[in-house]
Amino acid sequence: EPIGTFMCQGKVDPKVIEMMFKIFPDGHPHGRNPEREERHKQAASHPDANDLANAAAFAKDVLAKLG
Repeated sequence: EPIGTFMCQGKVDPKVIEMMFKIFPDGHPHGRNPEREERHKQAASHPDANDLANAAAFAKDVLAKLG
């Protein structure tokens, strides 16, 4: 049984992004649109210092629950 979960945004390989845009047409939820472009732009800055601090806190919490 899982003790907890941790999620962290991260950069998506530009080749994968372009592949998805070729597969899915504009207007499709996975196709090119301004919101998706912005999401990829924001994701490129992760993991950042805050994400790493959150990961460390999560690991500490899991270890405490195991102990």
